[in-house]
Amino acid sequence: MNTHLPYFHLATLLFHLLLLVFFIFFDTLGPLLGMEEITATTVSKIVVLSLLFFLGSWVVTTVNSRKVAKKVQQLEEERAKWKAKYQE
Repeated sequence: MNTHLPYFHLATLLFHLLLLVFFIFFDTLGPLLGMEEITATTVSKIVVLSLLFFLGSWVVTTVNSRKVAKKVQQLEEERAKWKAKYQE
């Protein structure tokens, strides 16, 4: 089953790693982006964006697992039909 699930997790991971690097090296990266200091509004925007990335990844994972569970259930029902057919 072809899925794009790892890409969503990878995008979330890369976003958080970039944020970590940005906050660690803020003294040098901040002026390059025109930021003198980190304000509360900036942090809240980053937290909301981070939450949206996480929720998007969670939704994709949930939808994918439900799709896989439905496919497994269909295959088990088909297997049971074949098994009943050959036992007769």
